[in-house]
Amino acid sequence: MVRPISAALLVWVALTVPYQALADSAPKPCAEMPGTPSRKPKPLWKSVPLMSVLTKVEERGEAGFRLAWSPPLSQCLVETLDAGGMPINAVHATFLKDGKDLEDRLIYRFSGGEADGARDVVVLFDPLSSVLTKVHLFYVAEMRGGQIFYYAMFDGLPPYETLKQTVAGVLSGEEKPLAVVHWQPGAKEGSIDVFDADRLKR
Repeated sequence: MVRPISAALLVWVALTVPYQALADSAPKPCAEMPGTPSRKPKPLWKSVPLMSVLTKVEERGEAGFRLAWSPPLSQCLVETLDAGGMPINAVHATFLKDGKDLEDRLIYRFSGGEADGARDVVVLFDPLSSVLTKVHLFYVAEMRGGQIFYYAMFDGLPPYETLKQTVAGVLSGEEKPLAVVHWQPGAKEGSIDVFDADRLKR
């Protein structure tokens, strides 16, 4: 059943900021593997943080209804994965840790393929939702076929290998989305196509 996002969302006012996507050019290889987080991350199976993310996307309106993030400070190629015969570039990005903007921040981007078979799965840190929901919110998501798919959330940044396994499940179809949303052209608001209430607790 398709439901308006706004009918199920938290009520708060998001800041209006410009959003930019990262260029698709492959960066240089990383000098070393990304470091392991100092704190132990936890998978998040809660609806409130996810609804906060969905609210923020809808607040941008139809024209801005997409995954977006502030330009990273730097980026490098971690490795090229084989996803069923399709090469997928795993790119690591860094950002200014003391930055004061509340835009999402790109941490990893897994992309490859062409035309209808192209995949572009990102790992984003959401500073605004982190403040509002009192977690250190990282999430795994993808735009495909006019929809936004949200696959996983973490309280803290997981090690690269954990995210790599999660994305491998996304690319193979084994990792089912927690939520899927879209904005029908001309509609007044976005719609929720999938919301996994069995896995997502309040």
